[in-house]
Amino acid sequence: MKNKTIIISSFRNMTQSSKRFISLLFMALLGVGFYAGISSTSQDMLSTLDTYLDQSKAHDLQIQSTLGLSKADIASLEKLSDIDSVQGIYTKDELIEPVFSKAAPSKKDVTAIAKVIGIPDKLDKISLVKGRLPQKDNEIVVEEAYLTKNKVKLGDSLKMIDSDLTNETFKIVGTVKSPLYFSKVHRGTTSLGDGQIDYFMYVKPSVFKQDAYSVIALTVKGAKEEMTSQTAYLDKIAAAKKEVESIKEAQETQRFETVYADYLNPTAMASGLVKRDSLPPAKWYITDRQDDTGYKDFIDATKSIAKVGRVFPVVFYVIAVLISLVSMARMVEEDRSEIGTLKVLGFSNPAIALKYGLFSLSATLVGGVIGMFIGLNLILNLIWNIYTSLFTIPKFIVLFQPVYCLTGLAIALICICGGALVAVYRELIYTLRAS
Repeated sequence: MKNKTIIISSFRNMTQSSKRFISLLFMALLGVGFYAGISSTSQDMLSTLDTYLDQSKAHDLQIQSTLGLSKADIASLEKLSDIDSVQGIYTKDELIEPVFSKAAPSKKDVTAIAKVIGIPDKLDKISLVKGRLPQKDNEIVVEEAYLTKNKVKLGDSLKMIDSDLTNETFKIVGTVKSPLYFSKVHRGTTSLGDGQIDYFMYVKPSVFKQDAYSVIALTVKGAKEEMTSQTAYLDKIAAAKKEVESIKEAQETQRFETVYADYLNPTAMASGLVKRDSLPPAKWYITDRQDDTGYKDFIDATKSIAKVGRVFPVVFYVIAVLISLVSMARMVEEDRSEIGTLKVLGFSNPAIALKYGLFSLSATLVGGVIGMFIGLNLILNLIWNIYTSLFTIPKFIVLFQPVYCLTGLAIALICICGGALVAVYRELIYTLRAS
């Protein structure tokens, strides 16, 4: 009967002191909303990137060499126990410009630098956005930015200046996204022009004249099952990288001998006019995802958001404590006559404190639940939309993160309800005793 009386009195206070109730509710909403939303965003962004890279079969390791890479290199890499898949890829940095009709007005500053890549069939797979993939050697697919910045469209052509490919002019048949270039900012460096690559483009591998691969992409066994950039993933990559390095010197030597035998003038060799040390050495450069600037920027962004998620909501929680202390103290002071009556009727201090505890608990729970909904929808998507100006990942994956929701709510309960109980007991023990 006594508990029922306390509960009824508590709910009556919610209507009579609606402004206090709403203020506590609002602080819980902000604290939980920002904590759950920002903290979840960091994990969801990482999961989104991981899923995209897995679906695209993006490389874990990549090898480049000063003298190119051969099928013999691929065969040696495929024998390694930590390596899952191996793919040789052709690339060339080319000066490009759109082909305009004679009737079209001439345009200035249309020359750009493109990374032209042979479409891979196993790893680092591209995804089609518009149009279709090349079916002929004189067809090419480009990134969307090339069309918009140069005001060209599908069906138009571009030409490569001093091209080292089998074709000089290519018809644009589609636009694509690439797991190598999900950053809108970074396209890599080159020895051409101003040293910065402007666009990436893909053609059929048969377009390349070279025999040697420009790059070998590798995936590591078991890495796909781990979250990219996390400790378990990095440990697998480090072990695989060490294994690749174990055959590095032998493959460099083999490649040097092959190039020396194939490309030096036999007459010059016989006459002794050409020495072995006139060739540059074959040197492997083994990199992983962490060495890619765009990837690193994305991972750093998730870490920064996580830090904000731990610090920013603290402001609202601190304010919530202060509001709770002040509001509850004033409420108890205003209810002195009612509290006196309850004491005469035999209600203890804990029973009376329960009345105000239920008041703050209700406000916190309602505000916290609303905050979770807002945080996991509005805040999360708002942050992601900001980052879409820097990164092009096809689909944002939102995962329900109960740990962050419950942690945010628990902190709110401790701050608001804890503050309320402190204020109530202080008033009950000291103020009422003095009276």
